[in-house]
Amino acid sequence: MSQVLENLRWDGITPRVSMFVVTESARAPKLEFDIKGTKPKKTKVFHLEDEDETLQGVNIFEYDLTFDTLPTDPLQYLKSCLRQACIKGGNLAWLGFEGSFHYDHLLTDEIAEEIYGICGENEEPIVILDEEELHKASWKETLQIYRSKHNLSQRGKT
Repeated sequence: MSQVLENLRWDGITPRVSMFVVTESARAPKLEFDIKGTKPKKTKVFHLEDEDETLQGVNIFEYDLTFDTLPTDPLQYLKSCLRQACIKGGNLAWLGFEGSFHYDHLLTDEIAEEIYGICGENEEPIVILDEEELHKASWKETLQIYRSKHNLSQRGKT
């Protein structure tokens, strides 16, 4: 099993996936996580408050998926989650480890190794399950492109 997949068990036992979705809607996109027979045992959705209102006109929602066991094909499952988010109202969606989200570090170099998947509207999702790949300059560059393209560079450091 990859180190990235192991890190989804931040408590050492239970796999948890956190997906962040940027949307212009004030409501979280309605997403279905029962994909090809794989379904989380629990799903929670949170509206992440932008107290400084620097990302005016958009909202960010966090979807926390808790599983008994990891999906049998985690790469395809995670890509399907990202794709669905961007089809059903999200402009941008990414996967990040527990505790990786902060408005001051949206897709920045400082947290690049904490982000393991990303997708933009009308784009193919990218999911990286090899921890070494998350530390490469090319991954940071990919996140910088998404950050700039979606005007997230208004906030935090680059």
